[in-house]
Amino acid sequence: MGIRRVTMDDSLREQGVGDEAMARAKTVAARKEIPLHEAMLEVESLDMGKVTRALSRLSGLPVLETVDVAAIQPEIIRGLPHAIARENGVLPLYVDANGELVVGMADLQAVTVLDDLRILYGYAIRPVLVPANVLLDATQQAYDRAAQSAEEIIDEANEEEENAPEEDFALDVEVGYDDPNQAAIIRYVNAVMSRAIKERASDIHIEPYEKDLVVRYRIDGVLKEALRPPARFKSTIAARVRSWPG
Repeated sequence: MGIRRVTMDDSLREQGVGDEAMARAKTVAARKEIPLHEAMLEVESLDMGKVTRALSRLSGLPVLETVDVAAIQPEIIRGLPHAIARENGVLPLYVDANGELVVGMADLQAVTVLDDLRILYGYAIRPVLVPANVLLDATQQAYDRAAQSAEEIIDEANEEEENAPEEDFALDVEVGYDDPNQAAIIRYVNAVMSRAIKERASDIHIEPYEKDLVVRYRIDGVLKEALRPPARFKSTIAARVRSWPG
């Protein structure tokens, strides 16, 4: 007796997910050029729980029906820009007792970035499937909680290095998080980028002046001032922006 190979369509039907609903999601994804896990959220008749269980049936990956956002480690979140997490439908959750980084993902396409996450974090990756709507909500909450506001980050760096000369604060992008001062600028630029994405800005303008920088977002065609970090951070911020994301 031959072994029957379970296809995605078979798995979806077993969970009661209709072909028509999934076809609509694929059409939306293609038309809007958005990831499938986001397109699925626009199809009201799709039950995300059933879709996730179908993916589990197909892949053998475990399902996490809910995400405890309070348990997500902030230092893990800060290592991955919000835009990349959302675009790929992945969310680093925590390092478990076995030293593996548990990563939530909304669909099986996300497996293509797991090797990148392993290299980025230096941990073995343990993927779990999370319903797309649950993952999207958890991702937004986690990044909101983990990221200090851009103003607070700059204040922190300013207080710690108020008397340091500019040349001592130059950002070596190869060093990354080893230096706490550099880490502050990394977090600052990530916060600036995340805020721009959240406010749907089409452009970010960083303009140097004698005493400060002016960060402006272009929203609906209009440039709006957002932040004013001290001018002495201009070289470090510029270097980090050129290397973002990284």
